[in-house]
Amino acid sequence: MPDRDPYPTSLSVDEALRQVLAICPRLPSELVALGDAAERVLAADVVAGFSLPSFANAAMDGFAVRSADVLAGSAPSGSSPAACPLRVVGESVAGHGFAGEVEDGTAVRIMTGAAVPVGADAVVPLEETMPGEGGEEKMVWIPRQAVRPGQHLRQVGEDVAAGATVLRAGRVLAPQDIGLLAALGVAEVAVVRRPRVAILATGDELVPVGAPMEPGPGQVRDTNTPMLVALVTRYGGIPMALGIARDTEASLWQRLQEAFDYSPDLLLTTAGVSVGDYDLVKEVLALRGTIVFWKVRMKPGKPLVAGVLEVPDVPGVGQRQGTRHEEQRRTVPMLGLPGNPSSAFTVSEVFVRSALRHMQGRGACPPRVWARLDEAVQGTTRQSYLPVRVYATDRGYGVARCGVGRGSHAISTLVEANSLLMVPAQGGYRAGEMVEVVPLAGWGEGAEERAEERAEEEAGEATNGGSTRI
Repeated sequence: MPDRDPYPTSLSVDEALRQVLAICPRLPSELVALGDAAERVLAADVVAGFSLPSFANAAMDGFAVRSADVLAGSAPSGSSPAACPLRVVGESVAGHGFAGEVEDGTAVRIMTGAAVPVGADAVVPLEETMPGEGGEEKMVWIPRQAVRPGQHLRQVGEDVAAGATVLRAGRVLAPQDIGLLAALGVAEVAVVRRPRVAILATGDELVPVGAPMEPGPGQVRDTNTPMLVALVTRYGGIPMALGIARDTEASLWQRLQEAFDYSPDLLLTTAGVSVGDYDLVKEVLALRGTIVFWKVRMKPGKPLVAGVLEVPDVPGVGQRQGTRHEEQRRTVPMLGLPGNPSSAFTVSEVFVRSALRHMQGRGACPPRVWARLDEAVQGTTRQSYLPVRVYATDRGYGVARCGVGRGSHAISTLVEANSLLMVPAQGGYRAGEMVEVVPLAGWGEGAEERAEERAEEEAGEATNGGSTRI
């Protein structure tokens, strides 16, 4: 049996995160149809090929006029000097513009979104005009006070100027982004390929969810696999559940070889990373690859192992039908997570989430929001991550702890929480103090999105030589 503690020095969270990001490669881009691009990460800046609007158009239903005619025109004898009569010579509707020109003493009936005719420099809303009598000719009276040059016109480039950068690389495409791309005629968009993440649970005690028989004495359902599948999906990855490996090196290695068939970009295992006689994940990683670190000074989640697993040079392994040869990789980054579901979740939010963001070119740091702490929190000897609930107040956000009095194993505490609060080692916070929290998946999309731009900027600074913080 190998030495139980070959890596006696545990790393800080920041240092461990830097090393995780170092072994997780940025992924290449791929072209996808615009209709399939929602929630994908933009791979390159988008530059407008033309202006929006591309032609001047009406912002309201009314009449397109020459403002000088109305402002300087003379009223007929006996009429009000406050209004000017114009001859209506045609109409301009959306998709069918007026082919002629607005000349002196004329107006064109125009609809919202229709092209403004040549010669017109203002649109007078329909409700501000008065119909007039003109024999066989249609007339309209335009009040002089209702006209000013340029009114109710959408000018060329008023929305987007040709050549402007409208979306930056690293942005997660939202529905409004898709609308803008469609307006610019973008049928296909370059996005970062989604990370393929293989997930393997380990342990003789585990029973698959949905198994026909209830767990026997000493057995528990595999909680981690469905949870990690959901987490990976939420953060942009493509999860591949590999099932359960038993507590033998042969079973573990067999399952890991099956993962290679899918050319994963990241391998996640749960359990088997502590110091027990049957904790074999790190031993297999050491034999079949390289351990980068084992143990992090964080609570929960100390027994995290990270490394690079070598793809075996065996015929058939890593050559699953349908995988592209150029994407076959000789090594795969691997994270061995704790088996405790609560610990596995917390470690995943800190490390897996950051790794997936990094691989997709988003910067490692997830969004953070400021909130006021309800009660004092005392730190421990390790950097702690506490499940908390952030709630809205009339002055911003408040923070309440969840699961006080329960053990760290209690997954129900995570269900109550919508954020994580990081407490520094040997530190703490006073009641009423403003603290930064990391929103969890599914909470306050609005708040998360509002923090996203700031987080992206900070993440960019952190990954360009500064510290990486979560």
